[in-house]
Amino acid sequence: MNITVIESGKVHTDGSVQGNGRQYAFDPGDGRNLLHCLRELGISVPNDCGGNGRCGKCKVFFPEGAPEATEGDLEKLSPEELELGYRLACMHAPGEDMVIVIPESGEDAMEILGTQVHTTDAGKPGMTEPMASADMGIIRGKETEDLQEDKCPDDNYRFAIDLGTTTVVVALLKGTEVIGTEACVNHQRRFGADVISRIQASMEGKGEALREIILDDLMGAMEKLKERLHLSENCIRQVIIAGNTTMLHLLLGYPCAGLGHAPFKPVTLEMGRDSFDSVFGRRNFNNDGKIAWEVLLFPGFSAFVGADIISGLYFCDMQTVSANRLLVDLGTNGEMALGNNKKIYVTSTAAGPAFEGGNLSCGVGSIPGAVCHVGEDGITTIGDKTPIGLCGTGVIEALAYMKRHGIMDENGLLQGDFFETGYNICGKFGPKVVITQEDIRQVQMAKAAIRAGIEILSLRSGISCEEIDELALAGGFGYYLDTEAAVEIGMLPKEMAGKIRAVGNSSLEGVIRYGREAAAGREEAQEEILMKIQGLGEEISLAEDPLFREKFLEYMRF
Repeated sequence: MNITVIESGKVHTDGSVQGNGRQYAFDPGDGRNLLHCLRELGISVPNDCGGNGRCGKCKVFFPEGAPEATEGDLEKLSPEELELGYRLACMHAPGEDMVIVIPESGEDAMEILGTQVHTTDAGKPGMTEPMASADMGIIRGKETEDLQEDKCPDDNYRFAIDLGTTTVVVALLKGTEVIGTEACVNHQRRFGADVISRIQASMEGKGEALREIILDDLMGAMEKLKERLHLSENCIRQVIIAGNTTMLHLLLGYPCAGLGHAPFKPVTLEMGRDSFDSVFGRRNFNNDGKIAWEVLLFPGFSAFVGADIISGLYFCDMQTVSANRLLVDLGTNGEMALGNNKKIYVTSTAAGPAFEGGNLSCGVGSIPGAVCHVGEDGITTIGDKTPIGLCGTGVIEALAYMKRHGIMDENGLLQGDFFETGYNICGKFGPKVVITQEDIRQVQMAKAAIRAGIEILSLRSGISCEEIDELALAGGFGYYLDTEAAVEIGMLPKEMAGKIRAVGNSSLEGVIRYGREAAAGREEAQEEILMKIQGLGEEISLAEDPLFREKFLEYMRF
């Protein structure tokens, strides 16, 4: 069977297409839909739900001969899109001589939180600053030209990596100084936006494909940094990685069956040390033989509270302070930790991808044109571009605005005609960025999961919300989140108002801190600190807690 695929095509309103196509010949096999085929060809198509028809994101365009629309197409696509020739890839089988256009997704321009230890333009001292994935550059204050003549007088260089579900960020350290950063989207997204989708894909025999994708992403980012700074691979001593348990399992090629069902037993949670070749296999920067780098992997707490949280706690000095701190990573996995230097209670809650625009009809990533602010003063988009959808922070502010103005009631029900039509945040005559009843339900479930998780963690630890001295929000979504809006819709406890601090990419910052300490000759002591943090942890299983469902339903209300 032959099909032609035009990747990242620009589709005009008259149906014309701008872009280059490649022809592929393949045997799709029994029961394969277009999304399956495109995955196998290595072509990325957004599919936040993993390809089960829920998210409506795997839109492809047929310049001619579009197949008959399915019920899924009719439900998720607008009449205009259907008439033009858009269909959902997961809803259709491949056909002979088919021409498919993969529309531009904007992922390469997504803002990704990197590292910045000085005051940022956003006015958040000590926090991280965003970087567009297509243009990471050198940390502010450093120019590439200053580094190009470095002839590697020693080998005290390290890569520090945050391996996230959505994005990958790589920093390069020379001694104790961060001299460069690079980031990209985690292209495993083609198998789904959350860890559950990827665990399922791994259990269905896609584990090696998932591993190949993330190895390509990591090697690509490291290669760009190495070339930009004119470094030989002989200069680099170590690669340090933190990520959630699923991401590290997929990186190492471990089976994920233990993560997919009770009692949720990972292959390992221990701190790992191995050679570069053992982890990255055949991949190499040249053909001169093996690379002598060491790869160090941070330890984790459990199947769903991973090394990224231990790295964040390490960055926040949880192991040294007596004050009660709550660290919440507002990502798809909703990981959180509450405690002090004597005990740390950890848990995770399946928030899903709604906070990153996933599973929302109007949702997009943090790309140009994404509405990131909704308020009495109107709306703001990333890059001041024409609105194309809502990113996570925009969704939270939009719902707070809609509740405030009676467009949505406290149960999350749209009022009047909006119940059927949805609410266009750009106004009646503006671009079409519509929040539907189903969109509200997706955010409702995500915010209820986070709020109920915080409540259960508080109850089981014996530390009331009033007794929590600081709530540290980790991740890009938490960095930009309007915390007043989050409190207003009931996602964060009102007792936390005034105590909330954005800590940015705390996972990356923790890995960088470890690299700096290692460069200063204190690596053994830092390893002991990580082991201490791991030893302080006690997991609270929300799935087994009898109060969780009750609290979840309680916090569904806005």
